[in-house]
Amino acid sequence: MTKMDYLKLLVDEIHSTTVATIGSDGHPQTRIIDMMYYDEEGVYFLTAKGKAFYDQLMEQQYVAISATKDKIAVSLRGKIKNIGKKNLDIMFEKNPYMKKIYPGDTKDAIEVFRLYEAQGEYGKIQCQKACHSKTYDAKDLFRKMDKARRDCLIPSELVPKCPVCGGNMAMNLRCDNYFVEDEAWHEAADRYAGFLEQHKDKKVVLLELGVGFNTPIIIRFPFEKMVRENSSYSLIRLNMDEAVVPESFGERAIGIGGDMAKAITDIRGLVL
Repeated sequence: MTKMDYLKLLVDEIHSTTVATIGSDGHPQTRIIDMMYYDEEGVYFLTAKGKAFYDQLMEQQYVAISATKDKIAVSLRGKIKNIGKKNLDIMFEKNPYMKKIYPGDTKDAIEVFRLYEAQGEYGKIQCQKACHSKTYDAKDLFRKMDKARRDCLIPSELVPKCPVCGGNMAMNLRCDNYFVEDEAWHEAADRYAGFLEQHKDKKVVLLELGVGFNTPIIIRFPFEKMVRENSSYSLIRLNMDEAVVPESFGERAIGIGGDMAKAITDIRGLVL
């Protein structure tokens, strides 16, 4: 299944999802939100100004989503962006029941949010409860699912089960406490640690490409910590919307905002 197939599944088949944010008291809050439209840029939902949910979205800019229907389950965590009234008319057209919820001028209070940058490896699956530390390449299985699906449903015999505990399988996504760090993950982590140890007293430029605040403890914050603790380290951060770097780094750090492809092309033109 392609990315668009998954988005179609979420919007057209599941539709109603549980969306989690953090309340003003610091505790998680959930509510049922309909996913109303999708395109190449992400999936869209809406809410009205004045609601606590709206304020939380504007302040936090991240959500976690889960949904189930029949034998289908989806769990995502990603970044959200307020896009104002864009796509609002088409969302009302595709979801006519919204005209009863927001009749007449009450529609003017609504604004649209886009969910994007969902994170993870979509070619691998794992035990949903991480009963063992192994991931499985599921690309061939997904191709079989794609050929066999009818109306976004697949035969029950193609639904994968954990070979150890017999429970459900899930995508290998860092979206909860059950993310599996398999043998290949640890081997890569060891190579990375070895590189850092080998170059700890040398001049190192950390090139950070498109890392935001979805899971900043994986790359963004460690890079800042290394620059802070090593005077010979420098940081170049390229990011569409979040290229800010700590002022305390001075000339050892630069943030480059905007389109990354254009920025890299411009840099190549300056140095070549």
